[in-house]
Amino acid sequence: MNRPRTNARRRGPRRSRIALALVLGAVTTLCAACGSGYQLRGKVIEGDISFIAVVSKDDPRLDGPGIPGVTVVLVNDPNKLSKETLGTGISDGQGDFSIGAGLVGAGFFRYDAGVTAERRGYEYATSQFNLPASDRRVLIMLRPGSNGSPIGESDAWSDYEKFR
Repeated sequence: MNRPRTNARRRGPRRSRIALALVLGAVTTLCAACGSGYQLRGKVIEGDISFIAVVSKDDPRLDGPGIPGVTVVLVNDPNKLSKETLGTGISDGQGDFSIGAGLVGAGFFRYDAGVTAERRGYEYATSQFNLPASDRRVLIMLRPGSNGSPIGESDAWSDYEKFR
């Protein structure tokens, strides 16, 4: 009678370890899949002001003519000293762009992001928001004019002054 109880004790922990391993494997696979395929998609158009906004993928402004050759930079945690450039893209002939972000769960979990857009002959635009879900797009509107602040002009002193 004691023998079956001993076998039951051995099987119980083994089964729970196998179940735990399967669950952890599934969660790891899911998290890897969430982060590997996220793309920040959007369009750059000309307008009366320069701004960046997150819009529905059905927004009619996304169907209009775009501005090619705009450099779009995506950063993580733009208000922190530990900000990291996640990707850079250049708008195509129709003004469309796509930037991959290798963050686990991007588009699902909340990540603070900053986007900056610049092209010679247009005012630059910058904005901060949470990374949008895959059914949303980033609309960048640039006004023709002089470019006041090129992308990448950040130095240690200006960061110090900003976060002091």
